[in-house]
Amino acid sequence: YGLIAEWAEAEGIGHVALGHTLNDVAETFLMRLSREAGVDGLSAMAASWRQGAVEFRRPLLKVSRAELRALVTGHGLSWIDDPSNACNDADRNFLRNEVMPGLRRRWPGVSRCLARSAAHCADAAAMSAARADAELARHADDDVLRLPLALLCGREDGLAPTLLRRWLQRQQLPPMPATRIDEALRQLC
Repeated sequence: YGLIAEWAEAEGIGHVALGHTLNDVAETFLMRLSREAGVDGLSAMAASWRQGAVEFRRPLLKVSRAELRALVTGHGLSWIDDPSNACNDADRNFLRNEVMPGLRRRWPGVSRCLARSAAHCADAAAMSAARADAELARHADDDVLRLPLALLCGREDGLAPTLLRRWLQRQQLPPMPATRIDEALRQLC
């Protein structure tokens, strides 16, 4: 989204709407689940976020692809599928073309259920982040680059991964997958 943000800023555009649907949320949830994501990753797709001076929005996350297609064609417009979506070499396309149809045959409402689970994960991630931020603020000192190991090690409340993740975000470092966070904690503690 960096290139889109750069282009939008250069053109004086402050908001960009994206066409992701409920199906995209379900697919993202399953892809991240297969990669052992934690609740942050399983939150799937944010409805909005800011990148630089540009706010991105996904207004169609509660609308299925079939509902959107019916709306588009019902207004006399042509539905256009990206031909690259037919190639199952990409994980998302394989999931979309091979896995999801079988799941929908068995459980017709599976995309909505997966999207709801993603929303539950987003809620859990937000609560965990708030707890971690409060704890980091309580233990803050003049050296914001320092994270006391005592804050991470020996915890029984499961907050250590979120503490480390939130501290890394404060350092403006790129996010680490849950497996790397777990490994870092194993080595540190």
